[in-house]
Amino acid sequence: MPEKIVYRNKNTTVYKAAIFILAIIVVVLFYNFYAPSGTGNAVKSVEDVFSLLTDGKAEILAAKEEAFGLVKITVKTGTTGSNINAQEVYVTLDGSMITTSVVKVDDYKRSLEADKAFAQCLFDSGIRVFGLLNESASVLQTQILGTFGSRVFVDCSGNVEACLQLGVGQFPTTIYNGSGYPGIRPLQAFTQLTGCAR
Repeated sequence: MPEKIVYRNKNTTVYKAAIFILAIIVVVLFYNFYAPSGTGNAVKSVEDVFSLLTDGKAEILAAKEEAFGLVKITVKTGTTGSNINAQEVYVTLDGSMITTSVVKVDDYKRSLEADKAFAQCLFDSGIRVFGLLNESASVLQTQILGTFGSRVFVDCSGNVEACLQLGVGQFPTTIYNGSGYPGIRPLQAFTQLTGCAR
């Protein structure tokens, strides 16, 4: 008995594959056009944060998805007369992280380099700021001096008596050329004393 040969219809296989690919394309298009844009979590997070900050008076004015998975949101924080007070914030798409500014890396590096040079100039000039690490005025003074302000900071927490013997009567106190300047000093005061500029 001769063997029966079964032929596959190539047209049927091609049609099935085409229908399958078309179905996938329809699902992808549907998802892209009708699925939520993804900014919902970001908007909700900003609403929650600014509702706390403004006693429930925050209002989202705009939300725009930016590059790198960030959403730029403009939030109304109040009104002053006829002016609307608003703030722009950047939030991750999932709403888990927020920042009030996005800084270009080159600008940030230039700022850090300027801070570092300023702190080094103060250090080389002999400026020392005596203070206590656990005391808010001392911490504020180092923040005023910039990212590298701790280079000129002398922590008296471990030995307050030694600092008092140097003539430090109040924290913070800036010492320069044998003279003491008690209290929090503005940035300009350091420039006037040393010529170091930020």
